[in-house]
Amino acid sequence: MAQENNQNKITNLSDQKEEKDLLAREEVKTMEKDTSHLREIEARRERERLARIKTAEEIAREKEREGLAEKSALARDLAEQEAKAREERIIKMRETRAVEESAQAQAKTEQAEIATGEFRGALK
Repeated sequence: MAQENNQNKITNLSDQKEEKDLLAREEVKTMEKDTSHLREIEARRERERLARIKTAEEIAREKEREGLAEKSALARDLAEQEAKAREERIIKMRETRAVEESAQAQAKTEQAEIATGEFRGALK
């Protein structure tokens, strides 16, 4: 009986040790799962944070785009100024031509009147 008691105690101790080992393994697995989940959450937050932060390359590209936009705006303004100046020159040229044509027409009219007057004077 003493031997049977010792056997039961050994079996109980063995069962308890196995149970402790099993619980310890389960805790480790649970901790690993928790740790893995926390890492995933941290990684997602870090990706979101990095997505919000502009990289130096993006900043350089943005500055380059702004520079190009500014240059094109200046070129457009210059082209508009040149077009306006060209239009003003054309208007002045037309006005000058109209004045010259008017002066020429008046001169021809005067010559015709003179010729007509001379002809009338010759007829009298």
